[in-house]
Amino acid sequence: MTVLLLLLACAGAPSPDTAPDLDSADLCASTGIEGNPADLSGNSNCGEYWYDALCASCHGADGLGTDDGPDMRRHVIHHSDLELILVIRGGTGDMPPQPVDAQQTADLIAHLRNAFGEYDPTAP
Repeated sequence: MTVLLLLLACAGAPSPDTAPDLDSADLCASTGIEGNPADLSGNSNCGEYWYDALCASCHGADGLGTDDGPDMRRHVIHHSDLELILVIRGGTGDMPPQPVDAQQTADLIAHLRNAFGEYDPTAP
């Protein structure tokens, strides 16, 4: 039953906020799904969980940035999903690669887009 809920949760239903008796770590745990994250549908709720667990310490819980990581509001809109995938999984500069599988990466991107905006190559 837990495995079924795990697979359904990060595929779109139920959300971590509404699933009974399981926390987000269980619902959004690694699915072992590999391949191209761009081919997967991301769950913003799971992405928010992973953002809080992996990104917030450097980029801030609100995404406004810290001394250790830039403001996500200013960066996310300037990068395509492919560029975000490469940064999340490969690291860049002082940012190390993050230990996430393809589904978790898709979830993170869904959260980043939901929280900080869609890709806009014409943004100032």
